[in-house]
Amino acid sequence: MVSLARHPHLRGRVRGAVRRGELHRLLHSIYGADRSVPSRIAAIVMKDPDCVIGGDAAAQLLWWNELHVDTVLVNTAAQLPPSPGYEFRHRSVPPEFITERAGLRLASPALSVIEMLAQRGPNVIDEALRRAVTTVEDLRTVLDAFPCARGNREARQWVEDSRDEPWSDLERRAHRDLRSAGIDGWKANHRVELDGGWVYLDVALLREKIAIELDGWQFHRSFESFAADRARDVALTLRGWTVLRFTDATLPGMVPAVQQLMRRPR
Repeated sequence: MVSLARHPHLRGRVRGAVRRGELHRLLHSIYGADRSVPSRIAAIVMKDPDCVIGGDAAAQLLWWNELHVDTVLVNTAAQLPPSPGYEFRHRSVPPEFITERAGLRLASPALSVIEMLAQRGPNVIDEALRRAVTTVEDLRTVLDAFPCARGNREARQWVEDSRDEPWSDLERRAHRDLRSAGIDGWKANHRVELDGGWVYLDVALLREKIAIELDGWQFHRSFESFAADRARDVALTLRGWTVLRFTDATLPGMVPAVQQLMRRPR
């Protein structure tokens, strides 16, 4: 990484290296060997050591390492001109929303989730809750700290839709349908001991012992997983649970089925 602001005597050599493709302009007066995400992060930290890396980049570094990052979101008090590969948000971040890692100031998991919502939608909430890196209450705290942030109203609605901690969009919609129908007494991702181990029921109506399983195609990529689910259904049935499975296509039938079962004599 080369900063011409710090080393103006290198200007001629840097220009030559740029012509030969050995260096690339990352920010005004800062050049690096490539335009990779690590190089872009190093460049902005060189430009503004007090900045806070947020959004996708913070998530990848802290809790979602498989995530592909296109744009590095930067929270900064400095007035920086637009640069390819960056999104600058001119604001200061309270210390409670900053996580330091290897000399970098990164947005906390809760803040990075809120920053990612506009581009990635509510599935990012599901991912964070499934990985147990944040809570709905933490997400509410971030929203309260930035009441005028872009997209805050929609983000708050998504967070409230996630108050029962769904682990997928299908689960979120199922929770919304149950609440709208006035069905209570249920718990999301309820842990049950089964055959010496633990399983999680997507939704469990505890009084009635109704287990609702919500099946997205992405979670059944093999015959083995399909067969394992059926074996689990049998084991749950033997323990007194009534198992109902719904997909995206059959979800509209969930509430009527549950209501019918709830009317059964006990």
